[in-house]
Amino acid sequence: MQDTPDNSNIIHFGKCRMPKHPLGIIKECESAELTCTIYRHLDDLEKPIITRHGPKAGRFIDSMYACSEGIEKVMKIRIINHTGINSDHSLILSNIDLGLKKFEVSKEKEE
Repeated sequence: MQDTPDNSNIIHFGKCRMPKHPLGIIKECESAELTCTIYRHLDDLEKPIITRHGPKAGRFIDSMYACSEGIEKVMKIRIINHTGINSDHSLILSNIDLGLKKFEVSKEKEE
């Protein structure tokens, strides 16, 4: 999702300072008791955390929200700045544990 989560120094640099929009998608997510997954992984990310780059510098505006059960399944987040794709947004990768187990065919049923 794209919105401005807050105005703290860890998520912007330069003149790109915008307050959280009172009617934005983040407000809706917070009203539904969803949590921004990136805040759980702040210690692992390079600061400032920037996902959109522009002429006035950069901000963190792209994120994923999850319920309390879902947030536990997000194992790691990476932000990739140089993907080779012409965009002012960085790529965010989330490593999510879906609890899937490798399927193995039993020797008795294998053809």
